[in-house]
Amino acid sequence: VRQCGFIAGIDVLRDGATGEPFPWEDETGAPVCQAARRHGLLTRPVRDTLVVMLPLSASEEEITRAVTALDHALREILGAP
Repeated sequence: VRQCGFIAGIDVLRDGATGEPFPWEDETGAPVCQAARRHGLLTRPVRDTLVVMLPLSASEEEITRAVTALDHALREILGAP
């Protein structure tokens, strides 16, 4: 995860401990972003990096909802525990 201001880049990895990526051909980021939309969060994929840009005026509650939507999307697509 990396960020600059309220722009965050979150890498979707096969194994977070080793940094092993998914094969680029799988384009894993796109279905995660589509699932996030179903949970109320607009994001965009750059290959397997999820780009999240919240407005500077986002409240703590809105940030919590965004993180929760992303968590649900990742679990839905990747089956994460």
